[in-house]
Amino acid sequence: MVHILGGGVAGFMLAEALDKRGTAWHLYEKAAKAGTEASGKNAGIVRTHEVDPVLRHFTKQSLAYYRDNEPSFEQNGMLLKSWEIDYDTEEREERPFLHGRYSGKFYPDNGLVEPLRLMARLAGQPYRHGAMRYRFSAILQKGGNRLVAIDDAHAADRITIGEGDLVVVACGEGSIALSNTLARPLMLTRHERTLFEYENTVNYSGPVQWNEEASCYFRRLGKTLLSTAGEQIPVSEVRAEQGLEFHRERIATIEREFPFLSRDRLVAHRTCLRVMPLDNRPYCGYDSEIKNLVWFTGLGGRGISIAPALSAALADYLTGKSDGSALEPLSPERAD
Repeated sequence: MVHILGGGVAGFMLAEALDKRGTAWHLYEKAAKAGTEASGKNAGIVRTHEVDPVLRHFTKQSLAYYRDNEPSFEQNGMLLKSWEIDYDTEEREERPFLHGRYSGKFYPDNGLVEPLRLMARLAGQPYRHGAMRYRFSAILQKGGNRLVAIDDAHAADRITIGEGDLVVVACGEGSIALSNTLARPLMLTRHERTLFEYENTVNYSGPVQWNEEASCYFRRLGKTLLSTAGEQIPVSEVRAEQGLEFHRERIATIEREFPFLSRDRLVAHRTCLRVMPLDNRPYCGYDSEIKNLVWFTGLGGRGISIAPALSAALADYLTGKSDGSALEPLSPERAD
């Protein structure tokens, strides 16, 4: 039995991968439904451009997953003005941005998913080997060098961990508290990013347009355009949703970068929380001290783009179908 803590994109992708391999699993989510915190709020961009070759490998595999499995995936491409010299060795077509001030490299195979539809599919499909429990706030109990139980913080409910069972922490921000409780600090940092939704006054239906130099992008989202600006903001704790005045500089940056996204066309905004290690690589693998504990966290803002392939690789490793060598660069041991 594999016990998965966290009902976001990482947890459910792993559950799906384990189910396909015939492995029993249980998933525990503290909220009332799947993807309540991060996954329902992110931009849903499926991208392969990564400087890190390890991450680029997994993003390209994840892209293939979406083509084959996700009905909401739209391969409408990405137009990228990169701040790096290059991301890969492939030749890319040069195309102008919508505003015409500069051009970028076009990635035709990249695209979009609708996060809420993705999570609804993952949570609602018929599984043969597992089940989900919602409103379960997990507390891990350790005995010696292994985990022995999972308690619910809000109910007198205890899950005993069997001798051959594994526990996978895939709960994003919640993994910080769990790692601290277990005295296994992972050096994870919290970051906030706010997304702004605008009326689509230009009737845009093309690819994602992303200027990394200004840290601005926008994508079509149904009848609106979704955009963000600025670097992710490190925070020490989860903060309440901030009003528009708090975000005035980012809103102004978006309008300068993409003039058709003017403040008077702004219809909504939402803040998402990302958790990532200091070296910006996820943790994916066994804990070095607690024998039946596995970390699958720190995906940061690239969870949509990397979770499918990472989940498949981790499921193969946990079920003995691989030696886990592909995951060695992402080992939690680097936090020791």
